[in-house]
Amino acid sequence: MLILIGIFFAGYFSYHIFYGARSVAELNDIHDQINISLRELKDIQEDRMQIEEKVTMLRIETLSTDFLEERAREVLGYRVDNQIILKE
Repeated sequence: MLILIGIFFAGYFSYHIFYGARSVAELNDIHDQINISLRELKDIQEDRMQIEEKVTMLRIETLSTDFLEERAREVLGYRVDNQIILKE
């Protein structure tokens, strides 16, 4: 009788280790989700840094006339026929 109870408990816990709600597979899925989220965070932080650099170039203390002219031409749609605009 003890052997059957032992086998039952071993089977029960083994099942939950591999297929349960807190199983090894679920742990791997959580790690994958964390890695995906960290990559997304890195991309968002890089985009934010680029935007902050552009904002800094438009502040009065650090005004970049080239960037200001570029933005004005882009917003207002001014362009000479033989002018070539290179974008990053």
